[in-house]
Amino acid sequence: MMQQETRIVIWPHARAMQSFSERFWGLLRQPEPSYSQAFWFPRCRAIHTYGMKAPIDVLAVDRQLRIISVTRHLSPGRSYRFKGAYGIIELSALAPWPLEHWIGQPLIFLSQGERCDATTQLPVDSFFNIAIEPVTECLSGNSGADSSAISGL
Repeated sequence: MMQQETRIVIWPHARAMQSFSERFWGLLRQPEPSYSQAFWFPRCRAIHTYGMKAPIDVLAVDRQLRIISVTRHLSPGRSYRFKGAYGIIELSALAPWPLEHWIGQPLIFLSQGERCDATTQLPVDSFFNIAIEPVTECLSGNSGADSSAISGL
């Protein structure tokens, strides 16, 4: 049986937070993110939510951009550390995607429709896309399960 892979753009408006100022202030100087936005913090293992008005969701990824943890609804006024993380993606709280089902799967960073390196090829001061290609083998040992349920869609 041939496996069908579908690339899904989950955040069409992602922004890299790379300068000291962007990383220090994070989302504090941003309007509350919409579900289509994500904020990428490369080389980051810890975040804070001091001064934030609303909770956020956070993904931690490894060097291959595989999702290693999903933490939902992080409260304002706290510090959080993500063991083993290479980078962090901050999102609107209660993001509608089945992120927990995608743990272990790599994210794909796209700039103008082309795959790009997460640290060196991202556009400066503009948006890029973050996508995923859900793969059923990574997600479940239930070979008889419906593929849409396995991929989390």
